[in-house]
Amino acid sequence: MAPRIIFLFSDTGGGHRASANAVAAAMQAQYPGRFEIEMIDPFVAGSRPFLRWAVYRYNWVIKHMPRTYGLLFHSTDNRVMIKAAIRTLGRQLRPGIARGVGDLPPIGIVSFHPLTNHVTVETLDRLGLDIPFVTVITDMTEVHRFWMTRKADVVVVPSAEARKLCISKGLDPRRVHVAGLPVNPRFTGALHGAGKSRLRAQLGLSDRTTLLLVSGGEGAGRLGAQARALDRAGLGVQLLVVCARNEKLRKKLDAEQWRGDVHVYGFVDNMPELMQASDAIVTKAGPGTISEALISGLPIFLTGYVPGQEEGNVKFVTHQRVGFYTPRVRKLVKLVRENLTSDHEEFERMQGRAEAVGRSDAAAEIAQLIAAAVQPQHAGPF
Repeated sequence: MAPRIIFLFSDTGGGHRASANAVAAAMQAQYPGRFEIEMIDPFVAGSRPFLRWAVYRYNWVIKHMPRTYGLLFHSTDNRVMIKAAIRTLGRQLRPGIARGVGDLPPIGIVSFHPLTNHVTVETLDRLGLDIPFVTVITDMTEVHRFWMTRKADVVVVPSAEARKLCISKGLDPRRVHVAGLPVNPRFTGALHGAGKSRLRAQLGLSDRTTLLLVSGGEGAGRLGAQARALDRAGLGVQLLVVCARNEKLRKKLDAEQWRGDVHVYGFVDNMPELMQASDAIVTKAGPGTISEALISGLPIFLTGYVPGQEEGNVKFVTHQRVGFYTPRVRKLVKLVRENLTSDHEEFERMQGRAEAVGRSDAAAEIAQLIAAAVQPQHAGPF
């Protein structure tokens, strides 16, 4: 039986499970049969009911009380609050982690969630287990101290900015590695020319400048208003509007009388293909979507962010000159007109910068770091 590695994640937000799945797939591809990856959500697997209730209010809070969440994020990002939170979290979360470890300890634990880091190393100490612990940070640049424990053997970050912040907050530089954000291995890169034209034909789309509009897995935000404004502006741009799980919005937009070439989707399982068929993307500042868009060579029009952890994502996109922050619909239309229909040369340069910043190999590199941590003599090359 292959040695077991535990991956800790949670479904608070869409990115933690997706990142864990991407790295698990990369490990199986690089080291087939060598490791057994066990995915555990410790907030569900044996932890206290109150913790499950509190943690899974995350999506509701960021939707209805974003400013409150931002204040909570920043006010707890210090050592005093972290220590107090760990005492509370420890009582609530430790049973789920200990149950996951079980009677046959794994050869390593990898955390993809900020709230599991400090409690995991504390739980391992209580159990008397000396096994490697790896943290994979899934926030692009704005890294909360919840992510950071000096007892982690390896800390993987998505960007140089995140690494600098981690080191400034006391982590050992030798343990902090920049690898990018792990995404689904189906995001393989950008398409150009004839390849893009063929894909559009396969998807039933026109072969013209195409703008993809998304708003997370729940289809929240001002997606409908953005689509209508862009369509009414008469830009001659094909719009792909992904409503995700927001079935009410999908039905409403399906019934819309569009002036131009507009395609409305519900929840899709071909997002890599939709991105490759597009020329740019409109989205909120989620790190996963940003990473997927950059890999696909798409300039990004950011329309919103979660206060706290996503604030740095806006700075990352604008400082890298791969996109814009445009929360107002009128400004969005103006920027799309200027960049997609007027200044083609600068827009093409922006596409090139996006493709250069994207890291399609992140999951593979993280898999190698994990393998080297748990079985350094057997890690092997990519």
